[in-house]
Amino acid sequence: MTHYTIDKPKHGSQDWLNARWRNDEGLARISASVAAAVYDKHNYTTGGDLAVELLAERAPEPKEQNAAMDRGNRLEPFIRQWASEMFALPITEPVVMYCYDEPGVRLIATLDGLCDTGPVEIKTTSVRWTGELP
Repeated sequence: MTHYTIDKPKHGSQDWLNARWRNDEGLARISASVAAAVYDKHNYTTGGDLAVELLAERAPEPKEQNAAMDRGNRLEPFIRQWASEMFALPITEPVVMYCYDEPGVRLIATLDGLCDTGPVEIKTTSVRWTGELP
């Protein structure tokens, strides 16, 4: 079992998609953002879609951002800063991607934030803010 990090290319770029798709040995890996698809529990990706992507001859190509992707990319830095101030806890954006390899299992994660207590996942919503966190 091996834990390691790799430099994080620009989020959403072809280099970023390549890194998520295969490791340095050319073996397919599953990214944390679609891992639920393995169990058909992902809202936007099926297990079949994931299998087709992992078995393809080439990495996926960058897609035009949809509204949810655009919202996340615009708001994540502000939410990270706001949460850091609100909880008086330094939260940084990692400049690396986190990898895990063992025979038959290869995973990769792009973390939204990192603090002393561990990783931080940032989610945005199109639902109107009521002033109260869920």
